[in-house]
Amino acid sequence: MHIELNENTEKLLKLVLATGRYDSVDDIIAEAAAVLPTDLSSSTIQQMPEHVDIDDLAVEQGIGPVKDFKDLKADFFPPEETTDQFLSFLHADNRHR
Repeated sequence: MHIELNENTEKLLKLVLATGRYDSVDDIIAEAAAVLPTDLSSSTIQQMPEHVDIDDLAVEQGIGPVKDFKDLKADFFPPEETTDQFLSFLHADNRHR
């Protein structure tokens, strides 16, 4: 089977492959396909519009501009841990998936 990918999808697949978690692009696609719903009727899958205006989408989702950079701060990792420890945690977690 021949599949044409847009540039962004191809870059994403290359980045995922570079993590070492997968041996091939086929493996990435196989895992992604495994999580697809088995009932692919039109009532299950909502059709995506061809074009979405980013401003309209932000209004629809109730998202406004960032007023304070601190609002973007993530607080899901203990502050006493170093960046290297956090990255090691992520790397170890990815190897176990």
